[in-house]
Amino acid sequence: MDDSRLNISEFLRAWHFAGVRHFFIDKTDDSILLNQHRPTQWKSPWCIYFEKVPASAFLFFTYYDLGKDLAGHGDSERRNFLRRFIPFFQLPKGSIAFWPLAIYVNSTYQEQIQDFLKTITYFSPSLIVCFGNDCELAINKASSVEQVKHLNFFYYHHFEQLFNSSDNDLSLLAKQILSQVPNR
Repeated sequence: MDDSRLNISEFLRAWHFAGVRHFFIDKTDDSILLNQHRPTQWKSPWCIYFEKVPASAFLFFTYYDLGKDLAGHGDSERRNFLRRFIPFFQLPKGSIAFWPLAIYVNSTYQEQIQDFLKTITYFSPSLIVCFGNDCELAINKASSVEQVKHLNFFYYHHFEQLFNSSDNDLSLLAKQILSQVPNR
């Protein structure tokens, strides 16, 4: 007897016995689904950032200066590092998103941890990668254990030290980060 049929759910077993091995299903546009359930109370600039998040993202990156980068005052060294680092994950386009925990307004940072956590909860990524000590401190300072207990964080404290890392070191870090993604 072929034991492989026992591992198939009951409602698909009849199809399997009939010889059907694959189903082709039209893919629903995830962005339509997300926009239908989009929080309506988001203020600027959060609503602008929301539009840039791929619906398929399961890995979210954040760092304290991200709000400044998104406001158009980005650091070229950090930008070049991220462009170099992201390919080491070997993920399909749209798997990684960026979401700030502080916005940059009038040359100052405004921590918006509650908005950050609301959005992270909304998208429910598999892993939130936080770069820098200030990022972890801000999240821990402004959030209760209840708010973050269901979220999976990976903290890397020395963000700027990564900028001059070798390709081998970046590859190892990408693998370490991906190893923290549940069911991967």
